[in-house]
Amino acid sequence: MGNPASRAVIFRRWDVWKRFISEWLDDITEGREETLRILDAGCGDGINLRGVSTVFEQLDRSFRLFGMDYNVTRARKAKGLADGIFVGDMLSPPLKKEKFDIILCNHVLEHIPDDVKALKELRNLLSSSGLLVLGVPNEGCVLARLRNHFVQPSIAKTTDHVHFYTWKTLSKRLQLSGWRIVFREVSGFFMPHTGLHRWVAGANWGRKLVFILGRIFRSQCGELMVGCEKLIE
Repeated sequence: MGNPASRAVIFRRWDVWKRFISEWLDDITEGREETLRILDAGCGDGINLRGVSTVFEQLDRSFRLFGMDYNVTRARKAKGLADGIFVGDMLSPPLKKEKFDIILCNHVLEHIPDDVKALKELRNLLSSSGLLVLGVPNEGCVLARLRNHFVQPSIAKTTDHVHFYTWKTLSKRLQLSGWRIVFREVSGFFMPHTGLHRWVAGANWGRKLVFILGRIFRSQCGELMVGCEKLIE
């Protein structure tokens, strides 16, 4: 959060989540005042737990917040930011009897080989009328492939990402695992070199330019964000 470029990306992401959740609350839970149960699946050390808390405080809604991560050390760091932190793998979550109203899964899915199974497991944890808020990098776009395979091939050799999504491939995975996209948004713009991105995003004018480019050339955005509901079986 100390870096202006990173902070702008994070705050933009939180704003999108707030809009997804606010619209979902208007459509699905109008007039219902019960405490909502929220899970951050792949919470890491808790930066997005802070974001979810901020969103719900702004929405003035009662909530209970939980996190899950496979990394014990990172999960311990997040412990004080939620009502409960679980250590576990998304392919076999230790929450079989739990049900959540909202599940957040941000920049996690691209690391999991069997992404369809992971999405099905999240589906099992969500209440019947719940909302999944999902974010992944748009690394299957032309500019990302140009960067990873030609301009900076070291990225492709060292990355721990196993999926490189586009709108098309992400939509297909969600459909296969029983989800329906109800909200979608883009963020940022995929600069074809990390150094160029740092230079541009380091200035206020550059961050505005990145935002505008991402809105105009949506297929080349930096991040894909969706809000999903369960497909009716």
